[in-house]
Amino acid sequence: MKHEQSAPAGYRPRFAGTMKLYLVRHKEYGELTVNGVNKPGVRVYRARRGYAGGRQTMTRQERRKRRRQRRRRMQAGILLSLVLVLGLIIALRAGKERETLEPEIPLAAERQKLTYIAPAPALPETAAEETPEEPEEPPVEPEPENRYAELHFSDEDVYILACLVYHEARGESFEGQVAVVEVVLNRMLSDYFPDTVEEVVFQKYGDVWQFSPAPYLYSAEPDKEQYLAVHTAIEEREHILSEDTVYFSTAPYNESVDMIIGNHYFCKIF
Repeated sequence: MKHEQSAPAGYRPRFAGTMKLYLVRHKEYGELTVNGVNKPGVRVYRARRGYAGGRQTMTRQERRKRRRQRRRRMQAGILLSLVLVLGLIIALRAGKERETLEPEIPLAAERQKLTYIAPAPALPETAAEETPEEPEEPPVEPEPENRYAELHFSDEDVYILACLVYHEARGESFEGQVAVVEVVLNRMLSDYFPDTVEEVVFQKYGDVWQFSPAPYLYSAEPDKEQYLAVHTAIEEREHILSEDTVYFSTAPYNESVDMIIGNHYFCKIF
């Protein structure tokens, strides 16, 4: 069917003139007329809006969107191919490294070779039964008891003894000062002398004092060394003199000399 149609508003044809169009299968065909002259050999083709060969045409945005989708699919395919190739390369290298690290499998004959170890000779029964004897521990010797543990001393007794040491042995060594106190304590244990500190220190034989400083004893000024000598003689378990040593002087009192300390001779009773 022949249909004559004018150009839509706003449409500018490439050629100035009229256009006769024919609608056939959603396509427009026309004869071009330029300046009143028909151009029969020229046919103009223009697709109608919304149709192209029986298919619906796309807008510019839709075409761009489709091109982007194609490009993304192509990129994804390329990336997947690269990943597969890389995985294949890694697998091949791992296989080669495993082959180099695996030790060679020994031959069956070599695996069957066993080294024979001779058993150790059995020990004789006597040697097996013998056990090393444990060394006997030496007997523990009991600690010596304090010789003067049963004696009782007051603060006054300690002061009297410190004054006696001050007068008799303050110039002597510490051992010599302790020995002077032991002489007094040995007399307290002896049956031949009194049994208190005061009575022993101030004892007389007739008009003779047993200890010459007794008359002026309290004029002494004992210091910590004299007090320490007194407490050492009373409390120490190891004593300097024997128990029957009851005399001391700057000369031997008798022939039974027990010890010489400094300027003093310490003698036994018999």
